Amino acid sequence: MMQKNQRQFQSNIGSYPHTSIVLSITAANFVIGIFLLLVMHAQELTALVRANLEIHIYLQRNISENDKQHLTNSLSQLKFIDPQSKPKFISKEVAAQELIRQTGEQFIDFLGENPLRDAFVINIKEEFYKTDKLKVIATQLASLQGVFEVNYQESLIDQINANIQQLTLMVSVFILILLLTVVILINSAIKIALFSQRFLIRSMQLVGATAFFIKKPFLLRAATQGFIGALFACSLLLLVLTYSNLQIEELALLQDLGTLILLFILLIIIGIGVSLCSAYLAVSRYLKFSTEEFYE
Repeated sequence: MMQKNQRQFQSNIGSYPHTSIVLSITAANFVIGIFLLLVMHAQELTALVRANLEIHIYLQRNISENDKQHLTNSLSQLKFIDPQSKPKFISKEVAAQELIRQTGEQFIDFLGENPLRDAFVINIKEEFYKTDKLKVIATQLASLQGVFEVNYQESLIDQINANIQQLTLMVSVFILILLLTVVILINSAIKIALFSQRFLIRSMQLVGATAFFIKKPFLLRAATQGFIGALFACSLLLLVLTYSNLQIEELALLQDLGTLILLFILLIIIGIGVSLCSAYLAVSRYLKFSTEEFYE
């Protein structure tokens, strides 16, 4: 008889406004997804920019061919060199032709000689594109035999690193605020549901229903709402991405299918996790009320 009553009670509890909660979870997850996409695209763009940043190693004048070959071998063995791009040698004659092509000025005829130097151009691994590490690398390269000067775009790299740090911090703070807002919203909705069903819950406690038995329908409903809301958010994000790619073709270059799948999985986990946590906390708190508090 008790089990029959418990099943009847369980079918009646856990019911509270569904649409508003799902829409709130959808909106929050969608905004979180937008900001995570912004960070993802910014990181991909940063990686792309860094991959195209070059360090120029200018050589001393009248360097011998043996010294050039020795320097080439030394550069190839350095651990910070990007293995996908070998050190590229640019002679001063080739550099002069390129400069004349870009400026249209025959500066060699005007100066009477070629003032440029032979140079090596290298790309380094992404993890070394930090101000302190780049300075160490520049010092190490400058100490190599036959090297006159090492040059790289230090200000650009510093600006990229600073912008990424600021963007990541801003997005993290905004996401935390959104998560807190969703928790408060779901918590309030469940409190309203519990208040409207407080006598039914109290009756279940009196007939011996366990706390988990009472919590279960609320947790299941919260998990379902979190999952549905996250799915809606992922669908909206996919539509936004598709439209954006049609408008800006180059945007697809900054997107990775594996990363997008992980992002959608993360949003589903966030939707379910936040809903479950807020529901569990709200129900647990309400079940601790005394008989007098049930009638307040």
